[in-house]
Amino acid sequence: MTASRFVLLFAVLFALVVPAQAQRPIRPPTVSSRGDFAIVQRQKRGGVEQTVEFRNGKTIVLDRRAPWPALYEIAPDDRWIFRQQRLSPGENVGYVYAVDMSNRDVIPAQSTLNDRAIWYLQKKWGFRPDRYFNINVAFFKWDMKKKVLIFEFHASPIRSREEPVDLRLRYNLKTGEITKSKK
Repeated sequence: MTASRFVLLFAVLFALVVPAQAQRPIRPPTVSSRGDFAIVQRQKRGGVEQTVEFRNGKTIVLDRRAPWPALYEIAPDDRWIFRQQRLSPGENVGYVYAVDMSNRDVIPAQSTLNDRAIWYLQKKWGFRPDRYFNINVAFFKWDMKKKVLIFEFHASPIRSREEPVDLRLRYNLKTGEITKSKK
């Protein structure tokens, strides 16, 4: 077999195999506590497709081309989803979604946890996001008795005269308000 035929054969086989592999989840699905829905992430051309797949067959696309797989946490009552999405090395963004089980729908919050946290810190302590990099959020826990999501907010200073920011914050699931966590 000549080199050109080998390359052609490899290209054909690759074209047949890759699309089939691209449809498989790249992580185990994150399944709701009652099994009513699952969050599935599949590698696609140009990124990672992230979907919520309901037991009745309805699928909601959260992101068609995320740069990397995300970390997901589902609230114990299955009514809320937290998504931690890596944007670049050292930076991520947090999203909160409400799950409407009656309509089998997923509703995103109006802004990211990062944006809400930055706004809160600017208002309370004069936080200057332009003086920081590697701004991150991370899931900590759900407090369903108080209807809040507790998360961590981290920011690294660009200059040594600024202090790093490492706080635990609360996101009120009813109002979207951010406050400092007591724990």
